[in-house]
Amino acid sequence: MLERVCAMWVALLFCLLLPTAALAQEPPSNTQEGVLLLENFSPLELGTIGLGVSGALALSVFGSDIFGHPSPSMGPPTPESVDWRFSHWAN
Repeated sequence: MLERVCAMWVALLFCLLLPTAALAQEPPSNTQEGVLLLENFSPLELGTIGLGVSGALALSVFGSDIFGHPSPSMGPPTPESVDWRFSHWAN
């Protein structure tokens, strides 16, 4: 099992370090000017985006106060299940 964990870490490091070689190159020069926001979106669309973002932030902060916490649907893992074996192996 230790070999599999080591192989997982090596694969993770490989995936994390591989893009750094591509990002080390110089970015292409971009001389284009930016486009104004109101030229691409109508005020109705911008208002809808603003309302959605503010609603998402409010639910992220106050969601548990508004809706409460859900009751847990699962109990502790049964002995000899995968969850039980992994948690006892990790501890």
